[in-house]
Amino acid sequence: MKLRQFDALLHVLADGSGTRRVFGGGMAALAIAAGLARLDPSDAEAKKRKNTRKKKGKGNGGGNGGGNGGGNGEGNVDSCGNACASGQVCSDGLCVTVFGEAGRERGQFDGPTGASFHVDGDGIQIANSNNGRVELLEEGIFTGSFGSPGDGVGQFTHPVGVAIHEASSSIYVVDDVAHRIQKFTGGLNFVDKFGFFGGGAEQLNTPRGIAVDQQSGNVYVTDTGNGRIKELNGNLFFLSHIGRIGGGDGEFRDPEGIAIDGNRNLVVADTGNNRIQVIDRDGEFLFAFGQAGSSAGQFNRPVAVTLDNDGNIFVADQGNNRVQIFTPDGPFIKAVGRGGSAIGEFNAPGGMVALNQNVFLVVDTGNNRLQQFLPPGASD
Repeated sequence: MKLRQFDALLHVLADGSGTRRVFGGGMAALAIAAGLARLDPSDAEAKKRKNTRKKKGKGNGGGNGGGNGGGNGEGNVDSCGNACASGQVCSDGLCVTVFGEAGRERGQFDGPTGASFHVDGDGIQIANSNNGRVELLEEGIFTGSFGSPGDGVGQFTHPVGVAIHEASSSIYVVDDVAHRIQKFTGGLNFVDKFGFFGGGAEQLNTPRGIAVDQQSGNVYVTDTGNGRIKELNGNLFFLSHIGRIGGGDGEFRDPEGIAIDGNRNLVVADTGNNRIQVIDRDGEFLFAFGQAGSSAGQFNRPVAVTLDNDGNIFVADQGNNRVQIFTPDGPFIKAVGRGGSAIGEFNAPGGMVALNQNVFLVVDTGNNRLQQFLPPGASD
């Protein structure tokens, strides 16, 4: 993937003042591109390789139907009007770039999960779950990470979700195995932690997703094993519980992903009930959509949820190996992806970052990669 493509996407995301900042849990795997992720800004040889790649990436169109066609065939070239850049493949009418590899070295990933980004363009954070750290990308360049494996202060056993409070630049990281949340400054310094295993007010049971209300600074966590949402203030003091275990309105079974819409309502991936629920901050049920199945609008383990600038709801339908997109009120718009390892295919997708229906990133779990979707011609 050309650096300018990723850079452009980050700036497009940053330009949308209404962009939602939260990209919640689920078992996702993300690996940033082999060439891109291994870049060390202080490594002169790496910079040389980067410049070489940029020079090679200027071709457009011609190679897309041949060498880049993969398993998608000529029909996908036609559906994008042959407008995808070199290195991309047309899938579901969008130009897709895949980058990433599995590994444990700097810039490599092992089972990452949630992702978040600063709307001011400062970059993306990814929970690199099995490597016990959070990776940082800025303008398409891997710039470092924070955390290390362990259960001490500033360490992670299995980080799965990341969220940011823009005004304070505070970063919150969920660790489902350690049953806790840690707060860091924008400078990546540890501030405080909350939680340990259990069912009490100060306890958590396998928390998965996290979201921050940008207006109040309150933090909402899917307390997955306890079947509820836990509300904390920005300093990680307990405020309330929302919901309980069950299948009724406002009840949850193993909720994972969570996001906050433009009306400050909570949009929750009610994973065990195979549906999405929208509730207000007081826990009052507003509406739900979805049921178990594989047809349009049905789910098989929805694990992550994200909103775009228009309030459309993106759902990582993990068991069906696809992303489904819905209007803010719940009607189905379209699905992207299918099971497999070719470009545009998924193996248990998880986290997402979205600007609109045609500009988004998907964390592709079992394939250990990130896939970028753009409309034809957007990368020119």
